[in-house]
This record gives sequence, structure tokens and C-alpha cells, in this order.
Amino acid sequence: MYFFSHIPKTAGTSLGFILEYMFNRRTFWDYSETYMCGKSLSTHLGSLVDSGHISLVGGHIRLRSYKDLLAGRDFCLLFTARDPYHHFISKLNHEVNNKISANVDELSPRLIQIARPTAGSSSMTLSLSEIEDIIDLDSIFSIPAMSNYLKAFIELDHGRPNARTYPFFSESLSTCLQYFVWNEKNHGISLSRQDPARVRIDFHSDSPPTNHYSLQWCMPVLNSGANRKYKVSISVDEENMIREFLRESVKYYEEIKSEHQLSIDRAKARGFEDLPIKKCYFATMQ
Repeated sequence: MYFFSHIPKTAGTSLGFILEYMFNRRTFWDYSETYMCGKSLSTHLGSLVDSGHISLVGGHIRLRSYKDLLAGRDFCLLFTARDPYHHFISKLNHEVNNKISANVDELSPRLIQIARPTAGSSSMTLSLSEIEDIIDLDSIFSIPAMSNYLKAFIELDHGRPNARTYPFFSESLSTCLQYFVWNEKNHGISLSRQDPARVRIDFHSDSPPTNHYSLQWCMPVLNSGANRKYKVSISVDEENMIREFLRESVKYYEEIKSEHQLSIDRAKARGFEDLPIKKCYFATMQ
């Protein structure tokens, strides 16, 4: 089975759409807010994996939360990754905009006073000190997982997974995707893009399903920083402070990236070619 840990704010939604059709929609997506996997869901998914009805389990899910499902099964780990500093800022912007949207009536008078137009953009700018009126920054910096978000998602029982592992770096997604397909082919597994306009799922049932954990034939809505109304500006001193906070995360990220580059270099010596991928336009079925 394939286990896709889509770490939030790392281009994982784009990759998720590709994987959805690459696996012919034999997928289960978990985008719950709990990031957890209960025993009953684990048992249900296990039976679906063993029967061949699903090949990939993915979403905002951590290895440790799904360890009951993965125990005793061969699995291939896929996960998205991004430069820790830019990842942190993207997540911070996301949290600020969500907080403002949820409390727009209460916060609007204050925002009118402090928000400034962003040069060359339709968004408004807020400083890091100004957003402390909106969200509790101490709560972000006090969460242990935030200092090494990547490690918190992909480590299992305090060690890196032993199964085949494929990182997908947001700045080199095309190369990572091609290497994944090429290397899996060398393991006897053929993966190919499917045209989503030609895919249709038909359910034939006289009555609605009774099991609470039905397959989720859906994907999250694509999002973009370009659509954010507010953006946080960071001073040089604040950037240095954040980078110091993320020091362990940066080291971990660079180790994984270095390991992946070695894999790519070895693959090129065995015939792997990094070719440009054509754009894929997703058509909606009526």
C-alpha cells in the first residue's frame, strides 16, 4: 500500500490530485482536523487495503497516528516537504487569514486601522507584532511539533520509516514525481497518469451504505497564497528569530534533501532522465 502524508502548506494538494488519478481513484483521503486514526477506522481501512479496493491512503495524516494500519503491512511512504522557513511563514499566513475570516465583524474595526496595502498585490499587510492582536503567537512557538513540523509527520516510533520512502519537495515537484514513477517501475509497479475527464465512479446499491467510514471520493479545494487577503510582513530581526526557532527543522530537512539527491544521482547513473512534464488541465465531468 501507499501512504501519503500531505504536510499542510507544502504543495500537497496539487500532488494529491495527481495521485488520485494515478491510482485510478482507489484512494482514501483523510482531511479531518484531528490528524488521528481511531481503531475502528484503522480496522476498516485495513480490510479495504487487503482486499485491493484501495491502494493509497492519504491526507493530512501522520505516520504515528496510523501505526495500527501500517503495522505488519508493506507500505511505501510518500510525503511533501518545503523549506522550513517558507513553510512556517505560509502556515502563519494561513492561520491569520482563517482567524480573520472567522471573526471578521469583531476584527474589522482594528484591521481598518492597522492594515496597509501590499505593493503590487491586492492583499493587505500586517506586521508580526500587529497580528498578536489577532492570534496567540506564543501558542504557535510553544508547540513542540512546530519547531520540526516535518519530523512530527513522518517519523514512526522515534525512527525514520523502513519502507520505501519518497519525499516530494515543493520546489522540485516535477523531478520528485518522475523519480517516484521511474523507481516504482524498477520494483515492478507501473504507475501512469489517468485522464480525469474519462474517469467515472458508479455506485450500484439498492440502499445507502450503513458503514460510517465510507470511501471518500473527494479532494480538498485547491488553494493559493495569491488569494489571501492579508499577509504578514517579517523584519530582519524577526526572520532571524524564526530561523533560530526552526534550526532543528532546517537540519532535518537538509538531511532528507541530501539523501534524496543521492538517490536521484544514483538513478541517473542507471538511466533515469529528468524530463519536463507537460501541463495537465483537469476537466470536470457533468
